[in-house]
Amino acid sequence: MTDKWLRVEKPVSLQIPKNLIPHSFYTYSTSLSGKRIYVVGSSKEVVITNDLRALRKLCLLEIDLETKEISSYSVDVGDFTGEVLELYFLAKDLAVLLTYDHRKNELLQYRLIIDRVRKELGCDVVRCTSFDGNMGLRVGVGAVVQGYILVVGRTSREMGDVCKVKMLASDPYHYEHFPDFELDKQMIELERIAHMHPEELYVWPKSVPLLYNESLYFLMAKKEDFSLLFDTSHLGVMTYDHTSNQFVTKIQDVDNSKIKELINHRDMNINYGCMIAQKGKNMWLTFISPAPATHWRWKLQMVATVVCHMFLFVFGRFFIWFGNYDGGYMATKFMHFYLWMMGPSMIPQFGPSPTLRLVSLDLERFQLKAAKVNVMKSALSRFGQVLIDSTPRGDVIMAEMPPRCSELRISRICNPFEPEPLSRMSKKTVEHTFPRLFLEKRLPGYVLQSKSSTIIGPTWNLLK
Repeated sequence: MTDKWLRVEKPVSLQIPKNLIPHSFYTYSTSLSGKRIYVVGSSKEVVITNDLRALRKLCLLEIDLETKEISSYSVDVGDFTGEVLELYFLAKDLAVLLTYDHRKNELLQYRLIIDRVRKELGCDVVRCTSFDGNMGLRVGVGAVVQGYILVVGRTSREMGDVCKVKMLASDPYHYEHFPDFELDKQMIELERIAHMHPEELYVWPKSVPLLYNESLYFLMAKKEDFSLLFDTSHLGVMTYDHTSNQFVTKIQDVDNSKIKELINHRDMNINYGCMIAQKGKNMWLTFISPAPATHWRWKLQMVATVVCHMFLFVFGRFFIWFGNYDGGYMATKFMHFYLWMMGPSMIPQFGPSPTLRLVSLDLERFQLKAAKVNVMKSALSRFGQVLIDSTPRGDVIMAEMPPRCSELRISRICNPFEPEPLSRMSKKTVEHTFPRLFLEKRLPGYVLQSKSSTIIGPTWNLLK
């Protein structure tokens, strides 16, 4: 790689108490300041509804990166049976939880007020909006500060498999100032232009749409043999034209000279793309690609698998036969010993670790950069996760989560297109020179930070 991206500060390692670990995870997001991360998941508590359905309540996990304090909030949205799509912030203590009800084909926006003093979570506004694209839902929140979010989905095959695109007011309380827009025709036109391109492009299926500066951006893909690869040289764009009062579609060229070695590379397969995050003019994308099949560790893994199968076949059959005399006592002890030695996977894991690549796109200069990032090996395992979300400054907050969430490592990677701010450099210098100043007790974050307010007037002049 031509660029070497370093973490701004040392990664923060946290131990999440077992009683606070959600049963499952839905979304990962950061606060506007980037000092807190939030995870929406389902609690371990099961609720039985009147029609005898077992439901789990939603919970919000808050992690303060400065004080390393972990808090859990119960999200009371009634009998929730839908799909959690996104959690985004309007202000320091004001967030919106976006869900989708598949039975009614409705988008629901819950405006949540976070009270960090009382450790309570309140909901003051709920807005329901009809949306027929119930397949492959994804949400773009890059223009939240400008008053809008973008929801993209597809209808079922019975309904024609049509792509649905809708712009909604980011704040459900001020939806009257931000009217909804449907961009289905413009999306069909963009797909048509992409197919007619000399390189025969496709709109990346299930990619998160990007919003910036009165334009909508869509990642593109192109065919290579029997696979779709991320097209690093083009970008689908819908730009609002004030003269005609409508969106104009086009294909935008992207400067990919910094990642020439990744053009048409198998690691750019869209099946390896994991997460897309965008706020402001920076987009971040992660690729987790396996090692090539010719790697020597795959051969070692194959040998270990064959040896384990032979071991179980020989000794397992013997202890099962011997169970006729001891009632299966030795067979039970043998399996306990084998599981203790091999673990729950039943087979030792000697395969090579996957590779994590982080790609960043500047939506002003239309430049693309990429780099390899070293993360915990357990986070790249089968049940591990590497989660990212961007900040308005263009940095990315990356969380490395092992399978059992025993340890959570969080780090910040700076914007590769801009130099490090002098304020951050001076802070690091003072911390290194006078460490005792940062060991004293501080006021809580909600006292030090000033409260912000939601946007009341539209910044996208779509009504002209």
